[in-house]
Amino acid sequence: MAVRGVGGEDRGGDGDGRALAVGGAVHEALDGRVGVGVLERVEVEERALVADDVTVVRRQVGRRQSSGAGAHLADDVDEEGRPVGKARATLVSAQHLTPTISRYTFRLDAPSNAPLRAEFQHLLPWRAGQHITLDFSGTLDRGWSHMRDHDPGSLNDDYVRTFTISSPPVAVPEEPEAGAEQQGPLHGVEFSITVRRNGSVTSHLANWKPGRQISVTVLGFGGEDEVRYAEEAKDPCTDDDIVVVAGGVGITPLITQAQPVLESGRRLRVLWSLQADDLPLAVDILGRTDGLAAVTELFVTQSLDGRHDTELEIVRRLGAVVHNRRIGKGDVLDKSAEGNRRFYVCAGPGLRTSVLEWTSGEDVRFENFDY
Repeated sequence: MAVRGVGGEDRGGDGDGRALAVGGAVHEALDGRVGVGVLERVEVEERALVADDVTVVRRQVGRRQSSGAGAHLADDVDEEGRPVGKARATLVSAQHLTPTISRYTFRLDAPSNAPLRAEFQHLLPWRAGQHITLDFSGTLDRGWSHMRDHDPGSLNDDYVRTFTISSPPVAVPEEPEAGAEQQGPLHGVEFSITVRRNGSVTSHLANWKPGRQISVTVLGFGGEDEVRYAEEAKDPCTDDDIVVVAGGVGITPLITQAQPVLESGRRLRVLWSLQADDLPLAVDILGRTDGLAAVTELFVTQSLDGRHDTELEIVRRLGAVVHNRRIGKGDVLDKSAEGNRRFYVCAGPGLRTSVLEWTSGEDVRFENFDY
């Protein structure tokens, strides 16, 4: 039997990673497609009579992206294929910054399972620029289905998502308080994520109301060292300029890293492209960190028709430069010496592709924000 997958769609907005395996030949074909998209339909091109039934097997696989994409690896699951948690996270507050972007604050607690509680005691805090991987399947998963016409976007979704942490890392006391060593340094600690509503999980969060409980499994913290410039800024062996190019919510890795970079004395430039409707997010982020607005250029890609005059006045008063146009090559390559700078790109595919072309031959690090 020859089978061809069609109609696949990348769901990077919330992020996911899985594959549906049907028999040996199809199993092999789909494994090569992991992380490319979601198989939504198959067309049978040939058929043959077989003596026995063809076994249908579903197994979960992982891929790792940033701020909104699923990420759990094969050794992070139990013998039944379910993600193994390191903590519980309970939603305690929500702040809606724009019509589509919100900040959610969670509280960390130990898992109910005794062996996992012991592991939680040794779970260390996240570092600036890292992400957290959360498993929402306990709340949203309705089990495997062959078809789900009323809600095709949820078909075979594992509901595992990764979000950049918007909160600064917490300090671990050298001498824990009495009893704290039995709970671990992260017991009761709160963290925030800043996300755009784009998919089943973020829509679930957007519908939360005080008094309603959303508690999810924490699979861990992560993030590549190459894109955490706050730690690089402390390196006395380099004094390269740090140039951050961000699009929309791709600014989130900067939230916890800006202050350490500014305090290090390293030169920081921020080029941030966003829609006019997202200007309240700029007001929030630039107002949180002293000195950040002064090194930031905002590129507003929607027409400024007067609805956002208040936000524009605030960001300009904070010290940011505002352009009502797209980022251009001259903006990215201006004001710093070639060979003495490092670019960090956190943007969707359009802007990211352009910046990578413009900075060919330079030192560039990037993360995917493909939603």
